[in-house]
Amino acid sequence: MAGRYKVTKNSIRNLIIEHFKDGKSIRTIGKLVKVSHSTVFAIIKRWKLRGTVENALKSGAPHKLTHRNRSFIVHKIKKYPRLSAVKLATELEKRFAIKLNPETVRQVIRSHGYNSRVASRKFFVNERTRKLRLDFAKSIVDKDTSFWESFIFKDESKFNIFGSGGRITAWRKPNEELNPKNLLPTVKHGGGGIMLWGCFAASGMGNLVFIENNMDQYKYINILKENLKISAQKFGIQNTFKLYQDNDPKHTALNVRLWLL
Repeated sequence: MAGRYKVTKNSIRNLIIEHFKDGKSIRTIGKLVKVSHSTVFAIIKRWKLRGTVENALKSGAPHKLTHRNRSFIVHKIKKYPRLSAVKLATELEKRFAIKLNPETVRQVIRSHGYNSRVASRKFFVNERTRKLRLDFAKSIVDKDTSFWESFIFKDESKFNIFGSGGRITAWRKPNEELNPKNLLPTVKHGGGGIMLWGCFAASGMGNLVFIENNMDQYKYINILKENLKISAQKFGIQNTFKLYQDNDPKHTALNVRLWLL
C-alpha cells in the first residue's frame, strides 16, 4: 500500500549528515531541517553503518505487471465480469507479450475489491422488452391508491411438496459435510410439487385453483371462466375490473385474448 510513510529526500539526508559532522545535536538538526529527531537518528545510523544515506536495494524480483497492465485487467473485469482469469491471462499475453499464471491475474482482481461469486440466474430480457417495462413503470409510478382498486393480478406458481428447488447453503466447519445438520435430504423423483393458479386485488385474495398436469391455453381459459368473475365479485369490482397478467404464451394465445375481449 502506497503512502504509509513520508520518504525523506536525499538532499535533506545529505544536509543532515553535514550538520552532524559539524557537531550539532540530533534535536538541533531536526529543527534546522524540519524533520523529526527519530528520522535524523535513523539517517545518521544508516550513514554510520553503510557509509551512505541511500536506501538499500530491495530484494526479490521486480513486479511483472506495470500500472498499465493492471489497469487493463481491471477495465476488462468491469466490462466483462464473467471473463475468466485463464482467458484474461491469454489476452494479456497476446497484447503485452506477458506470460502470466492465471492466479496472478486473480490476485490483481482481488486487490481491487472484486471476488468471484456464483452469478445469479435471471430470466433473459432483451433491450426492447426492458424499454417497454421501464416505460410502463414510469407511466404508473405516480398513480394513487384509487387507481389500483379496479385491477386484478393473477399468475401461476409451482410449490414443492418436499424441500426447496432453490440453492441451499449451510455454515459448517471443515470435514463436517456429512453431519446430518449440514445435509439436505432428498427423495426419489424430487418429491413432487403442485401448481396453483391464484389472483388478488387491492381488496383481498381471490380464488385459488389446483392445476393438474400441464396447463395449456384451453385449460387456462376454463380457469378464467370458472374463477375470474367470481373473484371479481368478491372484490366488489365485477363490472369495472381490469386484468393484469404476464406474457406467458398461454396468456397471450389468440383464443385467450379473444375470450378476454
